[in-house]
Amino acid sequence: MLTDYWIIAQFIAQIGSWLLLTYTTFVGIEIMRKWKKNSNTNLQINLERKTYLIGAVAYMVLVVQVFVLLFFLQTINQHLPTLIRGAMCATGTLQANQYGNLALYIKISSLIIYAIFLTLQYLDSKSPEFPLIPIKYYFLIPVWLFLSVDIVISFFYFSSLSPNIITTCCSVVFLGNEENINKNIDFNTSYLFEIIMFSVAIFLWLISYFIQKIYIIKCITSIFILYYSIFFLQHFFVKYIYGLPNHFCLFDMFFWEYNAIGFVWFGVWIAFAWAHIAEIVSFLAQKKLDFSIYFYFQYLKKIQLLSLIIFIFIPLFYYFSWNGEL
Repeated sequence: MLTDYWIIAQFIAQIGSWLLLTYTTFVGIEIMRKWKKNSNTNLQINLERKTYLIGAVAYMVLVVQVFVLLFFLQTINQHLPTLIRGAMCATGTLQANQYGNLALYIKISSLIIYAIFLTLQYLDSKSPEFPLIPIKYYFLIPVWLFLSVDIVISFFYFSSLSPNIITTCCSVVFLGNEENINKNIDFNTSYLFEIIMFSVAIFLWLISYFIQKIYIIKCITSIFILYYSIFFLQHFFVKYIYGLPNHFCLFDMFFWEYNAIGFVWFGVWIAFAWAHIAEIVSFLAQKKLDFSIYFYFQYLKKIQLLSLIIFIFIPLFYYFSWNGEL
């Protein structure tokens, strides 16, 4: 499978990002070793200039990794199923070997580390004294490690694939007996608890949105919403997307025959997660900053609130379109 042009394109992007990130990591280590906050020497000025270079490279690597993740989803969901027996979507291709799901989880988790570093980089660049150096450059090392592990696991995953492999797909995400089908159709009894819990979590988050003193509640409910949105998506939302009460596959949503609604949902989930993580990081770094980041907090709040509205609106739109029943 390593000769497939879809896979080659991903490795070119990954290796290019790794080379750039390797260079910036060494530069970051140099800055950590030689940085003197109150110095006006030529060395200090050159180090300050290099901070902008590191920030630009980090932003570029993040953008590339987002596109690589989306391209990876397209590859495992639409391209590889045409080559692997028994695979109809990403569920089958990821289960073709033991590295599939691990590769996906690492790609998603690495975006969290990128978000932390880029938030620190953005906040630090707003102050002429760069108060977050060398703290922010400690995150360059895990960013580099995540990308390195991502490349290695992706190599193992793609190199272990073979057209002769017979994998399972729909048998994992379909429930075939009549009892389960009827149980899933009954919205009022099967999913009322899920709707209530999801609504309570959003309500608590909205309270903490306006009251900063209960920030810890917002952190807890935000994490709960991120987890529960996936659970809610798989066990309720997808039934109305597919029009099939016994189909729970999350990857079919990325097909164009379902209007590629999966990309919208995935983008909203990433935006909410990034805004939440960035807000936590900026909140913790605020004590070291000599300027107000009030407007930055307000920007993050708007992203989170818009994401919550979309979380609520899209499932309700499908539900009312089907009158609550399939």
